[in-house]
Amino acid sequence: MSEQAIARAFGRAARSYDEHAAVQISVARSLLAMLPDDFAAQQGIDLGCGPAPMARALCARLPNCHWLGVDVSQAMLDEAHQRGRLHDRYQPVCADATALPLADGSQDMVFSSFALQWVDAAAVTAEIGRVLRLGGTLMMALPVTGTLRELKDSWAQVDEQVHVNTLLGAPQWLQQLERHQLACIDAQTITVTEHYPSLAAIGRMLKLTGAHHVSGRQSAGLLSPRRRRALEQAYEMKRDDKGLPLTWQVLFVVARKV
Repeated sequence: MSEQAIARAFGRAARSYDEHAAVQISVARSLLAMLPDDFAAQQGIDLGCGPAPMARALCARLPNCHWLGVDVSQAMLDEAHQRGRLHDRYQPVCADATALPLADGSQDMVFSSFALQWVDAAAVTAEIGRVLRLGGTLMMALPVTGTLRELKDSWAQVDEQVHVNTLLGAPQWLQQLERHQLACIDAQTITVTEHYPSLAAIGRMLKLTGAHHVSGRQSAGLLSPRRRRALEQAYEMKRDDKGLPLTWQVLFVVARKV
């Protein structure tokens, strides 16, 4: 998945992200809650920060830490500025997560939630390992295999094209961390299921958070009425008392540079 395509998709969703990213923001808060009470840091990165919805919480939790909000989308960082989230202790950096403009061993902490699934796992874990100091901490949460399975299964009944990104499983991510000297302290996979009133509501959420971009697909194109009906009918078979389910399989990791 190209850096430019990711930046465009999320840039278009910059203004609407906060209002529609309930799962993403909830996961980020849960990840921060895993931080030990006695943890301290001077330099940290909010990697893939988007419009920086976690800026205030990160600064409050670690009051002596200087944060860099890093995102590949300048539009996301501009939105963070518009929302008053950038200041002396939380400054923006527009950069690819696999090529950070930072010195080796310069960071005490890397915090990243719902961002690293968009980039190459080997490249980004190597880069995180490079910028973390010895003993530095990585806190990471991201969707893994099994995420959006209801949507993927429903599309499979319509055609054989790729409509949902293939995500790595938790074991592959943990393997990459170990390979790049990031020793896992805590790892757990949690299932989060949302419910929506309609397929259109699911599509709207994905688009307005930037999560609709699919690797390898040149253009989404217009969905014909016949194919839309087929997709809706397939998904309706999954409806329960709460509505249409949409599942996120989320890996939470706390690791230390060794």
